[in-house]
Amino acid sequence: MTVDEPPELGGGDAGMNPVELILVTLGTCREVMFAAYALFMGIKLDVCKVGIKGYFDLPGMLNVDQSAATGFQKISIT
Repeated sequence: MTVDEPPELGGGDAGMNPVELILVTLGTCREVMFAAYALFMGIKLDVCKVGIKGYFDLPGMLNVDQSAATGFQKISIT
């Protein structure tokens, strides 16, 4: 698996960045759990789609503003 940053952050854009990787991990975990529950409950599940968004303060994430919050401020899943 290749993890990289976009050129604006000094990377080559060769793969997901770490923030995207975290969100993909959470989203796929949710999909796997939906499939497991459906199987356990005898429900035929043909398709499962999860949408996930993470909200954060970029200056805080980059540690360029000491007063800004670091990390995700909110994660929404649909």
